[in-house]
Amino acid sequence: MPEAVVAKRSRAEKNAARRKRKRDASAAAAAAAAPATHDPAAVPAPQAASGSSTADRASRREGKHGVTTKKQRLAVSFDDTGSTAPTAAAGAARGEIVPDGHRIEPTGVASSPSECRSRQGSTTVARGGDSNGSGGTRKDEEARSLSKALESARKKHRQEIGSGRPLVGWDVAAYAGFVFGELAAAVCSGQGEEEEEDGGAVAGAVDAVSAAAEEEHAGQVSMSQFEGLVRKEAAGFSARRRAASLLRRALEEEQEGNLDAAEAGCAACLSAWPRCASGHLKMAKILRARGVSHQRAIKDVEFHLRQALGSASKPGGGDQGEEVAQAAAERLSLLLCQEGRNKEAAKVLKRHGFRYRLSADVLRYPLPPQAKPPTAVEESGNGHTLAKKSSPEARKDSKAEGGRRSDGKGDSGGDDASEFVAAVDGALPPGMLRHLQEAFGSRSRFWSEHGYNSETGSPGYFSYIHRLGGAPTTSIEQVINRVRLLAERSFPEVKEAKFVEWWAHRRPHSSGHQMHFDSDNEGLGGVRNPIVSVVVYVTGDVGGPTLVTTQRLTSKRLADRGWIVHPRVNRVCMFDGGVLHGVIPGRGVPVTETPTHPTPPPEEDGQGVGCEEVKEDRAGMRVTWMVAFWRDIQARPPPSQQSPAPTATTPAEEKTASTRGEAGIRRRQPPPSGAGAAQPFPAMPPLASGNPNGGRRCSSAAVAGPSWPALFRKKPEGWDEDTAGVDGGGGAREVPVVPVAVPHVWEDVDPADNKRAGVGVRRLKRLPEYDLCFQGF
Repeated sequence: MPEAVVAKRSRAEKNAARRKRKRDASAAAAAAAAPATHDPAAVPAPQAASGSSTADRASRREGKHGVTTKKQRLAVSFDDTGSTAPTAAAGAARGEIVPDGHRIEPTGVASSPSECRSRQGSTTVARGGDSNGSGGTRKDEEARSLSKALESARKKHRQEIGSGRPLVGWDVAAYAGFVFGELAAAVCSGQGEEEEEDGGAVAGAVDAVSAAAEEEHAGQVSMSQFEGLVRKEAAGFSARRRAASLLRRALEEEQEGNLDAAEAGCAACLSAWPRCASGHLKMAKILRARGVSHQRAIKDVEFHLRQALGSASKPGGGDQGEEVAQAAAERLSLLLCQEGRNKEAAKVLKRHGFRYRLSADVLRYPLPPQAKPPTAVEESGNGHTLAKKSSPEARKDSKAEGGRRSDGKGDSGGDDASEFVAAVDGALPPGMLRHLQEAFGSRSRFWSEHGYNSETGSPGYFSYIHRLGGAPTTSIEQVINRVRLLAERSFPEVKEAKFVEWWAHRRPHSSGHQMHFDSDNEGLGGVRNPIVSVVVYVTGDVGGPTLVTTQRLTSKRLADRGWIVHPRVNRVCMFDGGVLHGVIPGRGVPVTETPTHPTPPPEEDGQGVGCEEVKEDRAGMRVTWMVAFWRDIQARPPPSQQSPAPTATTPAEEKTASTRGEAGIRRRQPPPSGAGAAQPFPAMPPLASGNPNGGRRCSSAAVAGPSWPALFRKKPEGWDEDTAGVDGGGGAREVPVVPVAVPHVWEDVDPADNKRAGVGVRRLKRLPEYDLCFQGF
């Protein structure tokens, strides 16, 4: 959006202030107690998927030969201190919002109608002494520590307030923070991240005690009533901290790309503390990215999002309350919008402050002919989706998306789409396409050396600059020259470009990219847009479409027109560099194709993926290579050589500073690898001896600087003319494609309410506040 606004900032600042008060009240907290031992029988068994038998369930639990499954072993590795089943107090009377068809078990744990994978693998093996011997000792120790903490609180009360006088308002939170801080410090002294877990557990317990005092005693409690509330909440205190520890470990696994372990860690977290809102939110994200079938994935994701929303909305529901609730509400709204359940989505969106949303034409975008709603994910081999050979049917499918007309008008209701966007299938010669697929493959060192994590979105934005006009010195410049020829045909002003900037992304099907403007240096020092931006789809049929709108930085209203371009192998989308655009999260789950050939191992291909063995991706990724043509742009040194940016002082300011630039342009964080925006292309590493292809073998000695530039050594003449084995979507011949017209980019969340207020999306005289507009991501 062209305006960065502060609608959410006030909420974030209030949340930050509330958390700061709780941290101050619980300053004595160091580390939390180990979890109390619970009865595993309290955990309801996983509900079998429809049609499965008892024998099938047993087989899944024990594997083919009576051994534990991989997921169970992962869960046991997370649960290394014994059973983490919830206590009765942890599961009592939560009142979560659950979807129709879900039931609340006697323990308070909601079960999904499909087999909820948060329960799979969460069964643990009791360690010797944990459940009987040392477990009892631990519980006794916690009880003694609690009694001592309460005795200290009574003395403190007599000295500061006076015997017989009640605790009122803030005193309740302050004394609860004191007691739980003493309890945490007495049982275990933690450091670093563990201190954060302790602080989170203390803050949650304080929040719950304060809410109970307000609800049951109108905020005024005697010391004996206070002790009763504290003892009641203490039953789940160690489970709360245990869940925080397990979730932290799950996040670490996700950062490493180990989704099996991350999912098992989330399952263990939710078993320890079923009301952990962050655990439910993270589980929903993982399941959304890994759905094994459309309906099952959608049901399980919705289940966890509603649990996260319900838990975070209750006092003491876990963690960061309103922020987690907001994130869960936005993800749930996106799911409902993409499933066509707009009335349900409107209720959630309105409750969380949104007046406008991307329209149903955008979020529930029309699927291309070859990508009907899938029933199962097909493995994609090494992460590539290679194209099939050209055929009349393939060209017919391309034309079915719009079939670009010679006059450039296309199927856009009379609007001149070519002024804003154009697309071509079969854009690159097969040799070039294959080269990009290998260089940006799943195990390419390009990603690892940049610290790129497709699941978390780290490390942030990084790009490289080349000067145009000279003879190419790298293979990436050879491909750039080809893309430039394509762009000049639709946008002749590209001939004026003197520089080119490129970057790449590799994202899951469900990942989108916020609406933004491309700008030099993320808008710092004034907004400068490229002439034309280009998206090359290295893979296809994975991820959502690119959305290009008519909205410019100088626009006074939200865009009312737009076009979408679906990802397809060897398709190129070109658009005006000054318009608002983004990537819509993929609907459902992806359909991927098995590649026609594997990525060559590094010993055979000197410019291969690196020294690691090529491994298969569980599901396909949306791999894109972006190119922006500039009349002028400044190359910049790595961030490590730049002056540090000003530090934000509040969470809201930090969020705004790190994600949005001036005039609403999205500002991205530089990666930890040292690469940032608009960097000069790095020096090419030296050739390894005995490797005529120019790459380095696994046994080559390490040299200074990154090794990934070796992936792009200049190719010999004629390399791009090789047509063996691979073809573009539409073949070696280019097939023009008209993007699908979107009649309305934005719509009202509640048309009647907006009309009464005189702020309907079609009647706006100026741009609305940024945070009133729901994008779905």
